[in-house]
Amino acid sequence: MESLPSTVYVAIGAFLAAAITAAASLVSLIASKEMKISELRQCWIESLRNEISEYIGIANRMSLTWMFLFPNAENHDEGIARFLSDNLSEIERLDTLMHKVLLKLNPKEHQELIDAIKTVEKNIANPNFLRSNGGIAAQLDHVHDLSQAVLKKEWDRVKDGEGAFVKMKEIVSNIALISMMLLIVIVLGMVFF
Repeated sequence: MESLPSTVYVAIGAFLAAAITAAASLVSLIASKEMKISELRQCWIESLRNEISEYIGIANRMSLTWMFLFPNAENHDEGIARFLSDNLSEIERLDTLMHKVLLKLNPKEHQELIDAIKTVEKNIANPNFLRSNGGIAAQLDHVHDLSQAVLKKEWDRVKDGEGAFVKMKEIVSNIALISMMLLIVIVLGMVFF
């Protein structure tokens, strides 16, 4: 049986080296992109956590202030006007935070949290609801619990890697395994044949 010319082995080696270099470049490109996405997602998580906690804090503070100033259901038009005037910056901040949070949430993934925040928004403007013992507090607790679930899910996504990164790791692992097997077959073929 004739042996292959040595130039064939050189060509195979050059092809394998080029394939490995291309694969390494692709892996590097995808990994750097995914690392940047993870960094941005971490910033998004931290920002969302801060904004939701501030939102809950302001809403809770306003509710407690309201209940302290107006423990009865009697109409206190002058007191209500003073309350609104004294807390205008808090009301504006609450509205700003709500919109920031809603714009950061994906309706396809976070609809339950979006609905809970909108429910708080609707009820925070209702004096009778604010006055009720535990009404707004229960809703804020619900927003808190849903927020923790969203933040945990997103943190797990950062920890595990984006979908493309996970698939890329699997593909590269398979390519590396196949390349190693091919290299072993070539080396064994050169030794035994």
